Amino acid sequence: MLRAQLTATVTDQTDPLVAIADLDRPLGFKANYAIFPLRAENILTTYMMVPFANAASGVHDPGG
Repeated sequence: MLRAQLTATVTDQTDPLVAIADLDRPLGFKANYAIFPLRAENILTTYMMVPFANAASGVHDPGG
């Protein structure tokens, strides 16, 4: 099992949505939601990727 060590500094600074998502290239829509690609990875996306990462072979399906 891969264990990740994530560190983050908590601040009260916020970024505008346009700095995080590429608003000119929507990927799709689901009900009232628009889905946009991220401009860069961040601590949340790195944390969400942990179950899919494997040190030996790169990425894998955690369910199978």
